[in-house]
Amino acid sequence: MLLLLLLGALFNGNSVALSERSIATIKNPAGLGFSPGFEISTIAQGEDYTVNVLLGNLGFSWDKKNNSYSIAEGLKLGQNLYLGVGYRYSQNSGDLYGGILLRPVNFLSIGATVGNYSDGLNYNVGFGIKPYEEYFKIYADYENREGEKGFDVGIEVQPLQGIMVNVSTKDLNSFSFGAQINLGNLLLAGKRYEGSNSFGFVISANTYPSFVVPKKVVVVKLKGSYDEMRPEGQLFARRQNSFFDLIMYLDSLASDKSVKGIFFHLENPAFTINQVEELRNVIQKARAKGKKTYAYSEDYYLGSFILAKSCDKVFMNPSGDIFIPGLAQVGLYFKNALEKIGIKPEFQRIGEYKSAAEPFIMDTMSSYNREQIYAYLKTVYDFAKEAIPAIDSIFELAIINAQKAYEEGLVDSLIFATDIENIIKKEFGKKIVIERAFKKSTSPVETKWAGNPWKIAYVVADGSIVTGESGDNPIPIFGGRNLGSNTIEKVFSRLEKDKKVKAVVLRVNSPGGSALASDIMWNAIRKTAQKKPVIISMGSVAASGGYYISSAGTKILASKTTLTGSIGVLNGKFVTLGLLERIGINAYPVKIGKYALTFSSFEELGPEGEEIMNKEIRWFYSRFLGRIKEGRGLEPDSVDKIGRGRIWSGRDANEIGLVDSIGGIREAIDLAQKLSKKKAEVVYYPTRKPSFNIPLMQLSEGLESVGELLTSPAYLELTRPLNTK
Repeated sequence: MLLLLLLGALFNGNSVALSERSIATIKNPAGLGFSPGFEISTIAQGEDYTVNVLLGNLGFSWDKKNNSYSIAEGLKLGQNLYLGVGYRYSQNSGDLYGGILLRPVNFLSIGATVGNYSDGLNYNVGFGIKPYEEYFKIYADYENREGEKGFDVGIEVQPLQGIMVNVSTKDLNSFSFGAQINLGNLLLAGKRYEGSNSFGFVISANTYPSFVVPKKVVVVKLKGSYDEMRPEGQLFARRQNSFFDLIMYLDSLASDKSVKGIFFHLENPAFTINQVEELRNVIQKARAKGKKTYAYSEDYYLGSFILAKSCDKVFMNPSGDIFIPGLAQVGLYFKNALEKIGIKPEFQRIGEYKSAAEPFIMDTMSSYNREQIYAYLKTVYDFAKEAIPAIDSIFELAIINAQKAYEEGLVDSLIFATDIENIIKKEFGKKIVIERAFKKSTSPVETKWAGNPWKIAYVVADGSIVTGESGDNPIPIFGGRNLGSNTIEKVFSRLEKDKKVKAVVLRVNSPGGSALASDIMWNAIRKTAQKKPVIISMGSVAASGGYYISSAGTKILASKTTLTGSIGVLNGKFVTLGLLERIGINAYPVKIGKYALTFSSFEELGPEGEEIMNKEIRWFYSRFLGRIKEGRGLEPDSVDKIGRGRIWSGRDANEIGLVDSIGGIREAIDLAQKLSKKKAEVVYYPTRKPSFNIPLMQLSEGLESVGELLTSPAYLELTRPLNTK
């Protein structure tokens, strides 16, 4: 009995519904499973004291006065249900006891224990409520112990985070008064009961909500590329943060009151221009909330300099350069080369702007392709000028050394990476805490009794659209990422039926692919959108088939620099008979059916074959326009005028109605929350597994030849989005 009174020095130790972590070993072992970790607690009254230890979900306790030892384990059986069992040994006797804890919602906790002790069966049942999170807490327990029955009731108030005062009573006959202060990894508590005092403290590897919140600056090192998808499903994949994880982390820093500044250490990150735009928006949000932001890099290129100029101060290595010579795209045309080696390309298309086949059927760039590429580059230029007003003068100089950059006011100071810590202390004072982003650390103590029952599903549709399953194809030349219709169909079928999922954010990053697969995905997405909001967040590219599947969503958001549109149809093949003859290979076909080889590489289409294929692509183009009308409410004639295979920047697409508004991942999630009318938890849904299929050319094949915008002279890489460091 004295042991339980001692535990009351810590308010949560008073009730079977509130006991958690180390103090749950004695009171209710089920509480050991709620927030596992490592901590030591001691509660003392006079010369008597007890010591409790938490190791994961195992609890150990020793009571000095009775010289009793207890060991217990708590397990999480479901989302909100916990079960615990313990054994207490004292004076040559052992007692078995157990407990249960149910926390169906965040404001209600119900607990019960039962033990077969030497004096008979003892039990305790109770409940706790906290209608205002941790600021107000009440419990009531009914106990039958050692033949004594009675009620315990207690109230705790938290006027300031980490400072609690409480009062409790037993059968309304006697009262105790206590207080507790949380200092992160250290808790101190005291209680006055019937003329005597008890004291307790907790030392924890996991952090409790603290009265003293240290001010900190977070150093975010950005290096390499950030995939739109997490590495789930990849063989031998190492853990790494996706672009979604990066955006959500930076957004959390912007809202964290303890964060006073963010220092970006840019180690040649390879972001697409769309990702740069989204990151810039997050940095601006952090600044708007009062965070000081800084950036350092040894060298700057277009993307990294846009990010740096979004910050309050820009630092640069004294021996570095700013290398931004301009924006360019180069198209390589292979028609003459293919003729020389005996390969004949045969392509059919709808849309004069549908230019993916141009490199094979033409020897110069068409005026239509030049027009759309220039228009897209102009959007990128306008975005760059908005972020860097001096971009024109930078283009004129092309390469600017560090000293010149400092003299021209392009950077604020020249430092080395080893100076970053000193810069932070100079800006914020020596007592500032410097924290490294994504650094592995122990998780904080859980305070929410129940997780959010409502979810917003975040799904990534990334890669070339194919039938079958999604996956990464490691085969050279033919390799790449496949976005499979079966995978997306299964995911959306599950999301459609899941009543806990109140909305879906679909991140589309695809240049297109199979017409059949696109339509299967469209149908699955549309069925879900008819029951709950499906918000489309366009990534770097959502064109052709990528736009096809996007049109099924409730709303479409795109960045200004997203590459989208390409509403058109393309089909083609390469006839290789000439090549085979030149290298001494003879082909002798045997066939049944007039057109058995017409659509293969061993025979030319001819007039009849061309007519068959033209009918097919005309039929699918009308279907494409029909799907857009059904999903977006746009008339086919109006879509045809802005379609014709033309690519559009997200900014221009917004002006002509192909997308609903400008925004990225964060804005799409906010819209999903608003339309679902629920404050839901965002949950990432994996959508891929290893794949070894070789993708063949399909009906609405790929993205136009838009090359990459690089830090070095531009070069062509087919079916890739515009990219920048």
